[in-house]
Amino acid sequence: TRVDAALKADPGNPEAVTLRKQIEAAIAEAERRQAVEQETRELRRSVGALIEESRATSHHETAIATLRAALELDPEHVVAGRLLVERIAAIEREARERERQRQIGAVRGTIADLLAGNRLEEAGRVLAEAERDWPEDSGFADLRNRLTNAVHTQLASAAVEAARLKDERYAGLLQ
Repeated sequence: TRVDAALKADPGNPEAVTLRKQIEAAIAEAERRQAVEQETRELRRSVGALIEESRATSHHETAIATLRAALELDPEHVVAGRLLVERIAAIEREARERERQRQIGAVRGTIADLLAGNRLEEAGRVLAEAERDWPEDSGFADLRNRLTNAVHTQLASAAVEAARLKDERYAGLLQ
């Protein structure tokens, strides 16, 4: 180059030395920018791969760990942050649903035990509370039918017993 030729002819030429330093600095800056751009592309690829991995799994815990790894690489990544929030919310919803189902199962068991023990009034009270607390749960319909049948059976038995006693009294009067 001309700068090289000027420096060869006069190694102490201040303009050529300054120009050479400027050229070297510009080359170094361009190389640094290229390296940063390459790192940025690799970071985007890595974060993108982690996001796709999190979307590919149905296991929330695995997805959360993967998304946290993506956010460690790029804490400002909007999609990774949103997906992380969604997965955490899904875990919380599922935990609430499991607890709801556990409570419903426990109440169903209590009602079934009360019916088996012929404690119909108490069973009716607990069943009414359960139907009020969980109106969307159709599993209480069977228990409601069992309670209704048990009450009808109890009423029928009481009527038969009353008729038998009445017959005995009449029979006693006739003798």
